[in-house]
Amino acid sequence: MGRKVYSYDSLLEMLGASASRYAWVRVGTDTLSIVQGERVCAVYAASLDTVIVVEGDSIRMQDAKSWFGLDDGLHYKSSLRAFRTRAQPAFKVEIDMTVASLDLDADLVPADFVFTPPPGYVREDDLSKLMVEKSLEGTAAPDVALTGMDGATVRLADLRGEILIVDFWATWCAPCRKELAELKTALESGALDVRVLIVSAETRDVVGAYVGEHGLPMQSLLDPDKAAVKAFGVENWPTLFVIDAGGTIREHYVGCTPAPTLIADVTALRSE
Repeated sequence: MGRKVYSYDSLLEMLGASASRYAWVRVGTDTLSIVQGERVCAVYAASLDTVIVVEGDSIRMQDAKSWFGLDDGLHYKSSLRAFRTRAQPAFKVEIDMTVASLDLDADLVPADFVFTPPPGYVREDDLSKLMVEKSLEGTAAPDVALTGMDGATVRLADLRGEILIVDFWATWCAPCRKELAELKTALESGALDVRVLIVSAETRDVVGAYVGEHGLPMQSLLDPDKAAVKAFGVENWPTLFVIDAGGTIREHYVGCTPAPTLIADVTALRSE
């Protein structure tokens, strides 16, 4: 499967109820055997018990667990059960992934993060699609009124005629921060050349401090009463929408969406 690189801080945030849709609870300890020897781990569990709907199909996810080393905090194992509940044929999937070996403090290069599918397979960045429980793709974008950092009102309807990316985010959300950093790089390099609106329900002072500190080039908008959050049905952060020039939502993503995916989306829209 190739190498995975985790930030310990991001894993701790994932396990915190404030940064996760599901509450993770420590349920005990377990000893795992890997190439480097035995590792005593703390085991965390989350009863997801949620149904994810994708294009009319329905998948119920349950019983997620993660193992973290007590001494080093590294992520050694994950397990998940999922059931197909609507379309036929029905199926059950049990995923159990355990680290076989570790290469700590490795000298990483960009090529280490490139996944090349095996012969006969193609890559699809669809994880954020799977997180969408009710997709708004193909529907008209809500005509919401947002507040600019200067206090001026911005209405989405007034921006018809151009492709938009609307990203709902929060300063406390680690995946949001990663996504904004990628968007910034893509915009400043010219790889992404559309208007990007980043929408937060936090206070002006909190948002302004973060945007200023990180030099974000996107248009930052405030949603103090969460009217836009409700209109777009946002329940998880980040949630991002790609809206075409006619005002129709063409893509609906939940979770950190890679910049190359958005660049491809915009390129496809412009080729229509």
